[in-house]
Amino acid sequence: MGLTSINNSISNIKNILTSATIWALCFTVLLGSILARTITGPIKEVTSKAAKLATGDFEHIIPVRSDDEVGKLTEMFNYLTVRLKTTLNEMNNEKSKMETILTYMTDGVVAVSSEGTIIHANPAAFELFKLAKIDVEGKNFDDVANMLSLPFDVKALFQDEAEKSNLISNGDSTIRYSIVPFKNQGAETAGAIIVLQDVTEQENLDRMRKEFVANVSHELRTPLTTIKSYTETLLDGASEDRDMTLRFLNVIDSESDRMTRLVKDLLMLSKLDYDKTQLNMKEIDLTKILSDCVYKMDISAKQKNQSISLEINDEIPQTIGDKDRIEQVMINIISNSIKYTQEKGKIHVSMWKEAEYIYIKVRDNGIGIPKKDMARLFERFYRVDKARSRGLGGTGLGLSIAKQIVEAHNGQIQLDSVYGEGTWVTVILPIVSSVN
Repeated sequence: MGLTSINNSISNIKNILTSATIWALCFTVLLGSILARTITGPIKEVTSKAAKLATGDFEHIIPVRSDDEVGKLTEMFNYLTVRLKTTLNEMNNEKSKMETILTYMTDGVVAVSSEGTIIHANPAAFELFKLAKIDVEGKNFDDVANMLSLPFDVKALFQDEAEKSNLISNGDSTIRYSIVPFKNQGAETAGAIIVLQDVTEQENLDRMRKEFVANVSHELRTPLTTIKSYTETLLDGASEDRDMTLRFLNVIDSESDRMTRLVKDLLMLSKLDYDKTQLNMKEIDLTKILSDCVYKMDISAKQKNQSISLEINDEIPQTIGDKDRIEQVMINIISNSIKYTQEKGKIHVSMWKEAEYIYIKVRDNGIGIPKKDMARLFERFYRVDKARSRGLGGTGLGLSIAKQIVEAHNGQIQLDSVYGEGTWVTVILPIVSSVN
């Protein structure tokens, strides 16, 4: 038999198998593409959102379209986004809080890394050392320490774990520093924090307190010693001599008056310090008060052959104040001018009005005050010439009391002097129309 029919059948079978294979491959590719898209689509979306997340965009949430592994991955990614956003917000809040604290705290703070580089310094630290931010941050600590003449280098920051504290001088300022190392997560020393505190005022107050105690002790000891020695002399039999007894009693009386004045001035200062002095504020005539003060002090001036003059340039309006306290201030100032002006010297008192203020100036051509003593004249018990001041009967508290009385009237007191030529004191009082 011929093989033509068989060959045709085989050829048809081949065509059928080929077509079936092609169709099967096309279907498989189509099905595979669909399946792949359902799997890779969410993964690509997660990848895209992850890229945005890396740039700081936390606002997009990926929709979950299935419950399979890809859906669970999407859910976890969304949870990660929310948690990361919350954590970063908390960190930013804490960072902002710390930056605000460091910026506005009065103590200086300097952070130094373990490599010796200054990684942070707050504005107070720049202010303490009069430096700019560019001069400090990122610089080597040893270089900055040498520039500022600090008594320690970067090695001293990490010598031991205990906090170190001491005082350093920076020009006219006194700074207390404390050094505290800090650690990283591995409990290794990562750097050190230097806290700087300006204690200039505290040191000055402590010095003034010590001087005050020493001066009070000295001022009281001198008259007490005199009184005791004269009393013992009288008890030992000198009282039989009437003239000597009277002379000794006069000295004792004088020294007692001196102590009384001192204690009275101290009580006055104490009351002024604690605002316990009740000022008798009422309408006063400064022209009359000043005229009366000059008249009262004219006798003391004439005893030293001094001339004292009064000049009132304007019509001075009446103001509100404590008459007795203002008079006390003016008598104290004029009295000082008389004490520290040589015989036949001149003292000139003037008063005038400028804007809403009344100016009272007392000027003399006395011994004057050295420039180095000018800043401390209003300190308690401070004297330029201690021996001469005590000899003239002063307590060293007059100017301090005058300053506080004037300031209690919302005024100012200014003192200028040229050594060897004279001194002028100016009291500035505001014009007040009614009692507050």
